[in-house]
Amino acid sequence: MLNLIPIAVLILFLAGALFLFARRRVPFSYVILAAGLGAASIALWPFGPVSAKGERDAIVLSRAGPLGAQAYRSAMTDGRITHTEMSAIREAAGRDIDDPNWLTSTPR
Repeated sequence: MLNLIPIAVLILFLAGALFLFARRRVPFSYVILAAGLGAASIALWPFGPVSAKGERDAIVLSRAGPLGAQAYRSAMTDGRITHTEMSAIREAAGRDIDDPNWLTSTPR
């Protein structure tokens, strides 16, 4: 799922650069620079760490079952959770929740 924050950054950079370009305050290269910065923020967003609330959510999701716990342990190997790892934890916890008999099933 694409988060709205990097898209908002891209829109703000482009809007500001286009506004200044329209007022003949900056050259067109600044518009290209703003587009590049916005695109970089979108590209780097999945590798950024989640907030403290996101880490608490990951702890709660790790209690959903064995797959969620395993995904949480593998995500916390370096001491922080990125957005990509948080998506993997959500997916694993969702599989645990969807499995009605995970308590009685054999370990995977």
